[in-house]
Amino acid sequence: MEYFENSKHILTYAPSMGINYLLDETKDEYINLFKRLEKHLSVREISTKYYIDNLLKNDNTNFVLDPTLLVDVEEYIKLENKVNNLAQNYILVICYGGFEDEQIEFINQYAKETNQEIIQISNFVNKDWKYLRTGPSEFLYLIHHANFIFTDAYHGMLFSIKYNKQFMCFERINKRTREDGVHWYSRFESIKYILNLKNAEYKKNLNVKDIRFINYDEVNNSLNYYKKLSYDFIFDELKDADIIQDKNIKNKYIKNLGYDKN
Repeated sequence: MEYFENSKHILTYAPSMGINYLLDETKDEYINLFKRLEKHLSVREISTKYYIDNLLKNDNTNFVLDPTLLVDVEEYIKLENKVNNLAQNYILVICYGGFEDEQIEFINQYAKETNQEIIQISNFVNKDWKYLRTGPSEFLYLIHHANFIFTDAYHGMLFSIKYNKQFMCFERINKRTREDGVHWYSRFESIKYILNLKNAEYKKNLNVKDIRFINYDEVNNSLNYYKKLSYDFIFDELKDADIIQDKNIKNKYIKNLGYDKN
């Protein structure tokens, strides 16, 4: 946002670099632009925070949660659109990059041992699985009512967490890359790191009986901690923003966050 003359008008919330380093030919330019943001520089990847802090020789970069994780799950439930003709017990596959044969067999084996139907959305992965085209409201409904979720999608993971669903995350085979071939996977790694979700990551040659279920009491405690840090950051941004001159309007915005810093 270098086109803003007044850097006080620049506020950020949870931008994503998607990678953990900058190219040498653009690094100095980024450093100068980062410095303009002063204390209102935020990122959604913990590794990016450490990287930028190292570049700027300080500890001022704010790690904050992906904004989807700030919204109460009850608000997402209000947006759901019911999907009819579903099996009473089903597994949901949310996949963009495709799965290897071994991974497909793993999912099939889990479905067989738990006696559940497999429903796939996003990309078509396997001809033997039921395929549904969905919009955002159906996406939420299917996650909410699934018994288990297998996904290589970032928001598949995030909404599984919001609904406290058991899930397993796969590193995407057909990874979205930049022209220089850098893979975008740090967003997944950051969430798994801060919420201690290592058990939710698929490992090659994993046996179905070795699946370890997620303890959502622990996850939600960690999530609430980072949620408070994130709200603190938003609160301070709005408090300092010169673009909101009217104190009554500013206080209204802060109140609408549903959060009292004190």
